[in-house]
Amino acid sequence: ILHNLLFIMLNFLKNLFSKSSSSKLPQNNEVYIGNIDYRVSYHELKTFFSNCGEIESLKLIKDAQTGRSKGFGFVKFNTVKEARKAVKLNGLQLKSRKILVTFAKKREQ
Repeated sequence: ILHNLLFIMLNFLKNLFSKSSSSKLPQNNEVYIGNIDYRVSYHELKTFFSNCGEIESLKLIKDAQTGRSKGFGFVKFNTVKEARKAVKLNGLQLKSRKILVTFAKKREQ
């Protein structure tokens, strides 16, 4: 009986913590995009993410000397809800690569 009670308590705690941690999504309206094919243009990237919502800004990071894409960038949306939609695109194919989409880390000033 004690074993069963302990098992029930552990499952209850496991479910409690897993629900609370999944609800603690970062409150950030900017996403990081990695593993971008070097041939993807600014306009292609903007089109790809435009279905998620209104884009406030988009930065495709390029090498200063060559002008070639470094394979990553940032998209800032008007709302966190729109950014959450974009994060759901993580792992989708864009040209020849599966892109990585995560919430961007806040920059320290």
